[in-house]
Amino acid sequence: MTVGKPDISLAVARAGAIRLIPTDLMLLQTNSYLVPRDRRAEHTRLMRRFAACFERLGSDFAVYEQIGSGFSPNDSQASSTRFVQMMRFRDAEHHQQVQQAEQADDVARRLISDFCRLIDLDSQQRQGLYAGGFYSGQLEPTPRSAQRSLTHAPPHPAEGDDSELEELDSIEEEMDETTRS
Repeated sequence: MTVGKPDISLAVARAGAIRLIPTDLMLLQTNSYLVPRDRRAEHTRLMRRFAACFERLGSDFAVYEQIGSGFSPNDSQASSTRFVQMMRFRDAEHHQQVQQAEQADDVARRLISDFCRLIDLDSQQRQGLYAGGFYSGQLEPTPRSAQRSLTHAPPHPAEGDDSELEELDSIEEEMDETTRS
């Protein structure tokens, strides 16, 4: 699947004014599908292999299971569970490079074939149960936020601490300099 270079703009809100700053940010591809309950263990093994393969090919890969309200597990009596795959790329060109590497890689081709068979992709597509999409990044991660782990709560600034605002000011200045260049 060929994807054109995304047209991305970053909206910066400052003192009530919003302005758009053109950027080249991350491209995210998602695939949402159902896995039959009796094939979940096989799906988990296959997704671990996918993650290792995508890392080798130069892309990030993650899989998430849909959960119920209140973060409760899905109904254990359900015949299938919905999952979403997320693949991150620097941009459309990087996506195309990884896709070409997939097509040239015997292991990647076999994993994709096994996945299509596991979820019965043709049937899910015919029934409208499979969905794929592309999303462009809107906010570039700051160096500080990129280093934070999701397992740690974000720090709360002390009352009167303007360091977060100062950091946002410096990020905005860097963006201004980038757009002038």
